[in-house]
Amino acid sequence: AGSVRAQDLVARWGGEEFLVFLPGASAEQARAVLERVRRSMAEAAFDDIATGLQVGFSAGVAALRGSDTLQQAVERADQAMYAAKTAGRGRTALA
Repeated sequence: AGSVRAQDLVARWGGEEFLVFLPGASAEQARAVLERVRRSMAEAAFDDIATGLQVGFSAGVAALRGSDTLQQAVERADQAMYAAKTAGRGRTALA
């Protein structure tokens, strides 16, 4: 809680993937938001689910450009996420 703004939208996008829409945010601002979320998740206790459970994630960030479709931006963010995972997981990468 407190990591995203009231106007932001978080949506599940498949099994373990989520999309976070940050209207009006630059790519760098979006990266900072996702880094806050990542840190919060890493520090959170999930012992009520499973003792010692830790949750982490990697994220990819893409801003809409000019005539981009949403699908194009999502594809770039997805590629950036895989680059973050390849670089060692627990990271946020810009497309």
